Amino acid sequence: MNIKTVLIAVIFSIIHHQSLMGLNFDVTNKESILRETNINSKVLVVTFGGLHHRFVMPMFEFYNILKPFNVKKLFVRDMYQCWYQRGISENGNITKTCAILRDEIQKANVDKVVFFGNSSGAYAALLFGRLLLVDEAHAFVPQTVSGASIPHYEYREPEYFDLPTVFSNNPNPKTKFHIYYSDDNPNDIINADRLRGDNIIHHVYKKKGGHTMVTTLRNEKILHAIIREAVSN
Repeated sequence: MNIKTVLIAVIFSIIHHQSLMGLNFDVTNKESILRETNINSKVLVVTFGGLHHRFVMPMFEFYNILKPFNVKKLFVRDMYQCWYQRGISENGNITKTCAILRDEIQKANVDKVVFFGNSSGAYAALLFGRLLLVDEAHAFVPQTVSGASIPHYEYREPEYFDLPTVFSNNPNPKTKFHIYYSDDNPNDIINADRLRGDNIIHHVYKKKGGHTMVTTLRNEKILHAIIREAVSN
């Protein structure tokens, strides 16, 4: 490893740590799920973190934006940085993650469950939203096929690699899927366009920052309005 690579790694580490400063949880915690469920609410919001080096928001990307909302919350992160293909537990996979999330949802004892994710976290929100039949899944600039940079041996369940295939093989008449993207990123448009069908709603924004669109939506208070609408009963 050369000095340039080391410096880049150090810089990303500093930026990541600073981006988490001020949050009331231990950033060194190795748990994959942060829980805030001791709240008197019948709504549960589950957010899925993305890849560290592609962040435009911190590891628990929606933590700060969700603070004003009096709802139960689960913040899920991909500890293995593998598009959730290795799951969120030791020797995990997609199937085991579904079981963990299903148990968390049951324990929350709520009437409405909403998933959120950005980029690779959006892939997870769509994937697990489809498999778990939640009420809504909101995906910001999602990749609809998991990352090509992941070694093939990490795909422990290749049937979950491609989201259009997952949607085709797993009927779900319940969940409303919301896909958000900007018209100034051709790759995001291609990925989003691969998912069409009943209960899949596309929200296309004009020149909102391409793949970093969620930051623009946050700064312009649009993201807050989307969340407010989603968590309303």
